[in-house]
Amino acid sequence: MPNILTIDWDYFFNASRKIRDSFPKISDGALNSVPDNKLWLECPIKQVDADKDSISLLEKALSSPHPIFSFSFFSENHGEVLNAVEFIRKHIGDSSPLTITNVDFHHDYSYNGGYTPRCDNWARILKEKEPDTEFKWCRREDSVVTSFGEKVPIKRCYFINVLRNIQSGVYDYVHLCRSDLYSPPKGDFLFDNLRSTIVKSSAGILNMETLSDRSDIEAQMTNLYKENQA
Repeated sequence: MPNILTIDWDYFFNASRKIRDSFPKISDGALNSVPDNKLWLECPIKQVDADKDSISLLEKALSSPHPIFSFSFFSENHGEVLNAVEFIRKHIGDSSPLTITNVDFHHDYSYNGGYTPRCDNWARILKEKEPDTEFKWCRREDSVVTSFGEKVPIKRCYFINVLRNIQSGVYDYVHLCRSDLYSPPKGDFLFDNLRSTIVKSSAGILNMETLSDRSDIEAQMTNLYKENQA
């Protein structure tokens, strides 16, 4: 049974739901759509700190002298989980029911976009396509747990359980997503560090998308923040 850990980088920011509501509005979260990172310059909140304590705990759990994961996947759009599953099915040849643990601020069980794969609806599409899939969601305390007024049918799990499962070798595969318009550029160097740690913990690697360099956007945001504080 493929046991997949999928991590959305937006989980690791000390930002309330109110602050996140000021993040850039995503007009098209479909797969293969190109996010406009310049929208961050229009965001009224210029400084959002990453949750370094949680990131440190995750990296510590990932530190191992031997590969923890059979394969790791990296992308910008979280909807790429669907392509990761297809890769497992076609190229690895495992067709047994899935267990997916999603570390994410969002549930990704939305009805937005219908059946067009997007960053916010991939979990629902996968569940409807493969009903035997078991979903677990590691969320923040103020994450929205409903979709169009109905509570999402996903079992909650906790970050400490994810860490223990990593150390115990529970997960076969790991997918790390940067989610550009949900994750401020300020933490990109921490994301890169985490990605490097995961690479070292994986027997195989698949980069599904080329992630953009946002250092210039981050520098401009920092300058705007300093100007506003002057």
